[in-house]
Order: sequence, then C-alpha cells, then structure tokens
Amino acid sequence: CHRTVAIYNAFNRQEIACGDQTVQDSGCAGTSSLVSPIVTIIPGNQQIQVTWTSVPGAAAYQVFRTEGVHQCAQGKVVLDTTLGLNYVDTGLQNGREYSYIVIPKGEVEDDSSCFGPSSSCMIATPLETPDIALECPTDDVTSNLDNAPSTIVRDCTLYARGGYTGIVSFSCMSGLTGVSCTGPSNVEFTTGQTEKTVSITIQVSTFAVIGQGDVTLFATDGTLERYSSIPVNLIIGSGPQVAQY
Repeated sequence: CHRTVAIYNAFNRQEIACGDQTVQDSGCAGTSSLVSPIVTIIPGNQQIQVTWTSVPGAAAYQVFRTEGVHQCAQGKVVLDTTLGLNYVDTGLQNGREYSYIVIPKGEVEDDSSCFGPSSSCMIATPLETPDIALECPTDDVTSNLDNAPSTIVRDCTLYARGGYTGIVSFSCMSGLTGVSCTGPSNVEFTTGQTEKTVSITIQVSTFAVIGQGDVTLFATDGTLERYSSIPVNLIIGSGPQVAQY
C-alpha cells in the first residue's frame, strides 16, 4: 500500500499522475456478472449435439472438447466461437467417449481473454443409430441391342446397421429409353441380421437406342430411404455405330 502511494506521489510531482480510478486486477469489464451456462449433450451417429442456456451479458460462447480418461481435467480443443446456443460436433468415432465444456465470453474475438466461468464437464459417447445401406455394382452393364429384347440380372447388397430391424421395400427407375427395371420383393431384417442380397432385373426392349445411362434401385422402410445406381451401356454389334454418308 505504501509503495503504491509513493509511486503515485512521484508521478504527481511531475504532474503526470492519473486521477482516482477503480483498480481491476482480474477479469474483464462487463464480465463480472457472467454465470456458467447449463449444457445439454445429445449423442448421435458419429456426432454429438451440444446445446446450452443463454447467459445474460455474454457476447459469444466458446465450445471446447477433450478426449481420454481425464475428461475435462486436461488440454482441450477449441471447436468453435459462436453467437448461438448450439453446436454439432461431427465426424466422431462411434463408441469413443468425448467431453465438453462451454465458456461464455464478454467479447466475440477468439483470442479475447474476457470470459466467465465454464460450464460443468459433460460427457457423451456417439453410437451408431439403426440404419440401412444399399450397394449395387458400379461396373457397366453392357447390352447388345442386336439381342434385344434381353434381360439382365444384377445382385445388390442391402445392409442393416446399428441393430436395425424392419421390413424394406424396393422400387426401380431407368434413365434410358426402352429400358425398364424391376426391384426385388420386400425383405425383412430380424435381430442379428446384418446384410441380404437383393436382385435387380433390367429389361432391354426392341425400342431401346444406343446410349449410356443408369438404372437406380431405391430401398425404403417408410422412414429411411436409400438408393444405388448401376451404369448401363447399350451398343449395337461390337460397339457404337457411326453412319457414313
């Protein structure tokens, strides 16, 4: 205290001392009233949604994530500085534990040291949700129109993921003139089943013309819908013919 007075007196003798001011030796102006936000996290498939309550006086919020057994008691990665009240952390590994905190900030700048108290550490593990996936061969189906009408059958694979169970129906659409396609009958996944082979039938009529395009198989259970396309190449003889005049 005496040292502070002595310094002031020395400056005052030179007429360069400042007037009385409130000393602030911690925090930042305008942030003393900031409180901890309340954070909620919702795990999903390869992602975690982080939401938090609004903090009066906060200009922005900074979201941090860390991994490992020490949870939030170790170094953290800054995911985002946002004006909003939610953040979706994507590209995560299912089955791996992630920890989050949110800090209210008195200023928007990322490098600002003006911030309030952090939220409690929240922990979640993303999990694969029930889903289906459809994969068809990507190599060309080549049909010689000299042999029309013709029928071609290709096998596709329908996958059940994340413990999916249910009944899946199919439809098919062709993008080529004179070419139609038919999907398989309904298939049902019961507990423990992970994949089934489904066939798509491609019919090439005498009205088909030379060209390239796709036939697309659609799979749906009424809520989920997935699709996969097969390239089709229509030729005459050994390949496309060029007329000479």
